[in-house]
Amino acid sequence: MFTPEERERVLRLNIQLSRNSHEPLHAQLTRSLRNLVMLHFEKDDRFFSEEELGERLGLSVGTVRRSLNRLVEDGLLRRHRGQGSFVCRSARDDGGAGLRVIAVVNTFDSFFNGLLLRELSYLCLRGHHSLEVINPGQDERVSRAIGLAAVPGARVGFVFLCLEPDFTHELVKTTQSLNVPSVNIDTWIPGYPGVQICVDNRCGIELGLAHLSELGHRRIALLLSENPEHVNIRDRIEAFHAGIAVRGLEGSVIEPSSLSELPDLGAELRFSTQNRYDARIGKRTAERIIATGASAVLCVSDIGACFLMKRLHMAGMRIPEDISVMGFNDEGAGLMMYPELTTIAQPYREIATAAFDNLERFDTATRHIRIEPQLVVRGSTAAVR
Repeated sequence: MFTPEERERVLRLNIQLSRNSHEPLHAQLTRSLRNLVMLHFEKDDRFFSEEELGERLGLSVGTVRRSLNRLVEDGLLRRHRGQGSFVCRSARDDGGAGLRVIAVVNTFDSFFNGLLLRELSYLCLRGHHSLEVINPGQDERVSRAIGLAAVPGARVGFVFLCLEPDFTHELVKTTQSLNVPSVNIDTWIPGYPGVQICVDNRCGIELGLAHLSELGHRRIALLLSENPEHVNIRDRIEAFHAGIAVRGLEGSVIEPSSLSELPDLGAELRFSTQNRYDARIGKRTAERIIATGASAVLCVSDIGACFLMKRLHMAGMRIPEDISVMGFNDEGAGLMMYPELTTIAQPYREIATAAFDNLERFDTATRHIRIEPQLVVRGSTAAVR
């Protein structure tokens, strides 16, 4: 049993929530509470009450109750009216064989990260593993995670999700020195000394250009709604230029305004994802695309495509009658638009499954895996009139 001070500490160190994330708070809380049960509690221990969790985490009773009810459904907790919640099963009850997966994530404010973490969480639940999500800025938690990996007999695996290349290199060297498996996801690093998994960006752009050219589009713009220096975006840019040349099309590359060019907006870190895109993809960006005479726009992200559609609508352009718009990633935002967004879908489930397969091999071999994306045709693209 925990002392009050220990309960406070274990809650503070293990519950990681972000109100800027596109993953619902109750889903984030459920994942964190599941890890708490499996890693820090024994069978029949009294768990945190609704009131305690709501007060300490600043959450509504409804959000907390929804997460606790999910743990009851999963067989991890039992609830007794007037007495509270009690643990039904822990990692020790599962023979201690579960893998402790620690995901080091650059930001919680990301569609991609949220969807991939959801797939990883599902795989953990199905296999009686645990998933802990930490941020590189939380030095104490990163150091603690590395320390756990050094414990003899511990089954720990790391997932590096969308991290900076230099930091990822430091992490993989550390995990390999401890003979602990790790997987780098999304940021493709040439010569990476471990396992890395990424969507085939060039294949995705090829799928997009093939779709638009089959619809008769001869003048196509590429909107760089993401950092053009990122290796994945560079791949998409190079594939766009190559695909345009092979097909004899006219191509334009449009980079939206940077936040530093806009007056009185302050530091970029002050903005949520939505605010950053809304500031960068403004009226001027839409005007520049229209001025190219492009009949179709291929965006390097779904969220960038959604904000572009907003600006094009405001400029009086009809989609897809006047101009077709495509995204990349299929993160879910495109389904909120009208018309719904045609996009290149990242295979999140395949990426998560491949990551787990490599972690469960429990070796530190070097494997570089590219997974092909898929074209998803919806209402935002049509034949040229």
